[in-house]
Amino acid sequence: TVFPSQANMFLIRLQGDENVATRVFEALRQKHILVKNISKMHPVLHHCLRVTVGTSSENDQFLSALQEVLA
Repeated sequence: TVFPSQANMFLIRLQGDENVATRVFEALRQKHILVKNISKMHPVLHHCLRVTVGTSSENDQFLSALQEVLA
């Protein structure tokens, strides 16, 4: 789930087990894609990552890496 945003970042909620956000965060980090794992900051943010909008190229790299990680 991607939540609407009017800022230069957005929030995504992943579906899966208790550690899905941490696993996706680590897998993206290994691909040199940095996002913020906020899944343990508050119960409302469970399974969530915060993604900062970058350049078109950076956004394409993020989307490609995320598709690979989630496959």
